[in-house]
Amino acid sequence: MEPFLGRVAFGGREVWNLGPESGLLYLCVHGAREYWRILDHVVCVAWHLEHRPPDWDGLLGLARRWGGEQILLAGLGLAAGLFGLALPGPVAGLIEG
Repeated sequence: MEPFLGRVAFGGREVWNLGPESGLLYLCVHGAREYWRILDHVVCVAWHLEHRPPDWDGLLGLARRWGGEQILLAGLGLAAGLFGLALPGPVAGLIEG
């Protein structure tokens, strides 16, 4: 798990958490598993994009290696569409294409 973890501030302390890329992919997989029926799942993806921006190449590579690229793109597309978030051109192109 260590390559996927990072330290974040929480309650005045630093705690272990999923890194930006693995955390965002996890949120998209979880939301898809629930059929995106709870708006909070999309809100969490949008919050994550704004507060813990990923390394986009690393995120896409991780999603491809784990077989979750379509799930990731669905979550990113929902968050961008509902909350007006701008995604990098190559990522937006994958969502549209």
